[in-house]
Amino acid sequence: MNVTRYCLQLDVQERLIKNKTLYNVVEPALSNKYLAGLVATLDRRIQLDKQVLFHFTELRKEVGDLPQNTVVSSMFLSYRDAYSRVGSDVQPFRPNRG
Repeated sequence: MNVTRYCLQLDVQERLIKNKTLYNVVEPALSNKYLAGLVATLDRRIQLDKQVLFHFTELRKEVGDLPQNTVVSSMFLSYRDAYSRVGSDVQPFRPNRG
């Protein structure tokens, strides 16, 4: 499951809670090979949602007060683009590793 451009922080939190609840219900029944795949998928989604929320919280700390309805993915894209530009700007000043 990808974080879409219109995904809000609250949507991610709600999805995390739903996926974790479903995971806790399904996980004990791992004897079925299809359930094992479902559990693995839910686990991956939960971990990704935790990462998204962690990084959003870190951005919130750096930027300051952000409204609850701030779009998560556009925020990440802005920071990714800014860090990419900074990285390319300092590239000529990096010592050669060789």
